Amino acid sequence: MLGSSLALLAAASVALAAPASDLDVALVKANFKNAGIVPDVFSEDDFNPQGLLGVTYSGSPITQGQSLEKNAVGEKPTWSFTPTEAAASKLGNATFTLALIDADVVGTDQRAAGGQTRHFLANGVGEGSESDGSFPLQESGDAITDYAGPGPAEGSGPHRYIWVLFKQGDDFSAPEGLNQPHTALSKFAINDYVESAHLGDLVAATYFQVEVGTATASFPATSAVDTAAVSSSLAATSTGSSSTGTATGAEATESTDGDNAAGSVHAGAAVGALAAAAALFLA
Repeated sequence: MLGSSLALLAAASVALAAPASDLDVALVKANFKNAGIVPDVFSEDDFNPQGLLGVTYSGSPITQGQSLEKNAVGEKPTWSFTPTEAAASKLGNATFTLALIDADVVGTDQRAAGGQTRHFLANGVGEGSESDGSFPLQESGDAITDYAGPGPAEGSGPHRYIWVLFKQGDDFSAPEGLNQPHTALSKFAINDYVESAHLGDLVAATYFQVEVGTATASFPATSAVDTAAVSSSLAATSTGSSSTGTATGAEATESTDGDNAAGSVHAGAAVGALAAAAALFLA
């Protein structure tokens, strides 16, 4: 009995240590599309994450599209990056730009709105020591825009707050007006910043929602992500070599919308294994 428990615990450790899978990334893309962030903010061609961005507020990791209270996201969080196996080697020891932007409610014309509200912007973000397949993200100096917690206007509806991570290239140069630390929160267009700063690929992203009061207008609803459909579509387009390990833990990933976000595939598998091990051990 003890041997079975130890075997399950070992399996759980392997699940936690695994890199982000193709399914993990496909679910992020599906969530962003269903929330209108693709194509409201990023085009489908430009939105190709290479891993998972973990964001933790006061010890609580957020999930894709999670609805959070304003006071729950008032303090600056911590971050981690879990690359896919394919991305791990080329992103090792990379330097990143990390930003938090408010893309307002679903359907907002980003150009007409003057872009997005910049709630945080830091360049020169590096990776800490790897742990369980993830790398903590660490600031190397003062942020360009210090963290300012979400504060949507009362009755303005559920705002989409997007954490996004870009790789910095060799020719990266912060543009004038956004090259000095402690630049105040303001509007800017994230895609214009990416172009003017010569940033590289978008490597990871996640988002959450904050709403204050009751909306005074109706807004398009985000639709739930059908995990099974995403998995089937991925399997249909994957080659035999690239599909190995893709569906690990798919059953543990919940369908989600803005209020019920997708859980982590690997974490779900690991938690299940740990729970089973504990039950066997106690028996």
